[in-house]
Amino acid sequence: MNNIAIPVKNLTTANLDSISRFAQSPEIVEATKNSIEQYFSVVQESFMRVTQSNAFSQLNQALASNYQRFADEYTKSVLGLFSQGQDLLRQQVEQGNRRFEQITEAGNRVVKAGVEAGADAANEAEDNADEASSKLEQISKGKQGGRNQR
Repeated sequence: MNNIAIPVKNLTTANLDSISRFAQSPEIVEATKNSIEQYFSVVQESFMRVTQSNAFSQLNQALASNYQRFADEYTKSVLGLFSQGQDLLRQQVEQGNRRFEQITEAGNRVVKAGVEAGADAANEAEDNADEASSKLEQISKGKQGGRNQR
């Protein structure tokens, strides 16, 4: 009795073997490794360029300046509404401005820490990519060694 599924099974098995050999060939493993390394390198370089750029620095300064200007304008509006007790209010506003400056400085430190953390994450991702690429090479060498022994 002939089973008509056997040719389909044989074709599928042969195709899977062919695709597996292709995917594990040294050229494809090397190309994959290079692509992964280039991707993470581009991501890391782009991230570092943006965060270290004058534009990013100017953005942070502009935002801080905008908030400072807002605080000053708001303070003046509040002072206009409450003419009585101006000395006390002025002291509170000055204290608020000092606190706002401290918050702005803390925000800048947080941004800087975020940039450093992002760089660390990009470096870790690149290390992981190198490790994955190395494992692919080991698998490929193992498959090739197994074929050579046959």
